[in-house]
Amino acid sequence: MSIIPSAAPNNTNPTALSPEREAEIRDVEQAAVFGPWLNDGAEIYQAPHGYIEIDRRVGETLDIENDEQSNANAAFIAAARTAVPELLAEIDRLRAELAAKRAEVLREAADAADARSASHSVSAVADVFRRWADMATGVLDLDQVLGSMSAAAWSVEVRPEALRKADEATTGGAS
Repeated sequence: MSIIPSAAPNNTNPTALSPEREAEIRDVEQAAVFGPWLNDGAEIYQAPHGYIEIDRRVGETLDIENDEQSNANAAFIAAARTAVPELLAEIDRLRAELAAKRAEVLREAADAADARSASHSVSAVADVFRRWADMATGVLDLDQVLGSMSAAAWSVEVRPEALRKADEATTGGAS
């Protein structure tokens, strides 16, 4: 299993992490021997007990003309075995936090629409905001949301700040 190198040479301008690239990184991480790993110079060892065991050699970096660079490369590879799963977990945590925040803002917009008027049309918009909130947290998918919306939900005028908040919540602030 190989990983596709980033489009950015020398990490000068890393590209955004696409879903495909993230899935590939997760696959490569899961396929590797579990960590932690430690290095002894240019050699890399699996160190499940926190110390190097000679019979658990994972690999070696070798730059005949530059031992210092070989050692630095090995230290990076060894550290990455623990850092990559930690970074993937942080991505998952931040996505969950963002989804919860989006849902919170959408529910606030729905409450504002409810408070604004008891008319059927505004209530329909409030229902749409609540469904978007459920979608943001994974309770519903887009087809379920769109399939249940009435024409009234699309045709009513809602307070501009509620729509702005909902738009920011669903796009992450990028308009």
